[in-house]
Amino acid sequence: MNRQILLIMIIVTGIFAAVTAFAQRRDRNTGGKEIDSIACGQAPVMPHSDSYNQIMKAIDAASASLKKNLDGTGAQGVDEILLNERGGLIRLTADRLSKPPSPEQIQTCSAAALEDAAKLQGLLKQIQEFWASLDTHDAVDLAKSAQDGASTVMDKIKGKDFDAAQVAFGTIREACRDCHFSHRQTTGEGFVIKP
Repeated sequence: MNRQILLIMIIVTGIFAAVTAFAQRRDRNTGGKEIDSIACGQAPVMPHSDSYNQIMKAIDAASASLKKNLDGTGAQGVDEILLNERGGLIRLTADRLSKPPSPEQIQTCSAAALEDAAKLQGLLKQIQEFWASLDTHDAVDLAKSAQDGASTVMDKIKGKDFDAAQVAFGTIREACRDCHFSHRQTTGEGFVIKP
């Protein structure tokens, strides 16, 4: 009798694990892909408005541009772990270039990545000031950590250590993820901040 109960529990657990894995895959494609080349360029111009939502949108654009430009240098990306809308963790494998980038592409992408990192650092400073005005110390610390990561990205790009720049970019993403997990709530109409 005990063996039958144990067997049933194992089967139910296996089914639950399979359904969970399937649901996460359906939410987001988790496989890295091989790409031929990356067109490097600049992120959109920073917003003139100081609104929190506009700054966050600009951070998203600058971060995406920085990631694309770092990938364009041929740097080996790191796997990302993201939160899905239900609070589950999803691991995304990094894209890989199918052939090495040309020296011109490396120069173009590294220059664009340097500008993106500087833009991102300035935006993160505004976020730090926003959270400081709300006296939310952990968010201030996370914004400062992300700024330090952007500074490290710039230093590594200047030193042509693009793999280390990718790792430093990962620390920025981790700080953003941790802050969003603690201070952002999903609603039917978008997100609401939680000081």
